[in-house]
Amino acid sequence: MDHDQIRNALETISENSEKFSGWCLLAIGASLLAVLSTEYVRPITGKAKLIYLIFIPAWALFAFSLKHGNDVLGYHAGSFLVKESLLKAMLVDANNSFSDQLTYMHWSFSTLSIWLVSYLVLWIFSSKDV
Repeated sequence: MDHDQIRNALETISENSEKFSGWCLLAIGASLLAVLSTEYVRPITGKAKLIYLIFIPAWALFAFSLKHGNDVLGYHAGSFLVKESLLKAMLVDANNSFSDQLTYMHWSFSTLSIWLVSYLVLWIFSSKDV
């Protein structure tokens, strides 16, 4: 690969990384609204409220995803400042960070899915005063 192709690949990875970072931030905001909102059936009992603890690992996983997304942006920006001989290594590192970003994002959405299923079960099989 020549240097222009490597920079184009870094730009493409960076653009996709930005998109996924936006999805992570959107999910964090939506989950915060779910915790803070009062417009839906809320669990009242202590045991039922425990399902909200599921948000903590989801937020942590989103944070890791955002960190790796930030790394990808750094590799892209750095590609214009380094020697041409380092570009291929930067592409490999950016690709690895992008892969980690996606992995953490998938795990965080899986964690939020567990909360959603738990909430639906709670909502379906309980009375209004949970």
